[in-house]
Amino acid sequence: MNHTFEAYGPAHLTVIFLTIASPFLLAALVRRTKSRKLERSIVIALSSLLVLNYVTYMLLVGRFGAVSWQQVLPLQLCDWEWSW
Repeated sequence: MNHTFEAYGPAHLTVIFLTIASPFLLAALVRRTKSRKLERSIVIALSSLLVLNYVTYMLLVGRFGAVSWQQVLPLQLCDWEWSW
């Protein structure tokens, strides 16, 4: 089964909506409950998700050799010259 990406199709619009709505819904939930524990849990969950996403991306890039690790550093190192 071959699924092709359809720009602005139902799946794409759903993801766009959730990307925009989720931060507002989570903020409203924390504000309504006034729970520091809930706020901390959301922060830890989102932070962990971002780190896991980045590590997975780096592993896949390394595995398939799409680019070198120097090209995907998250810093502005364009003025640095690599001597190796």
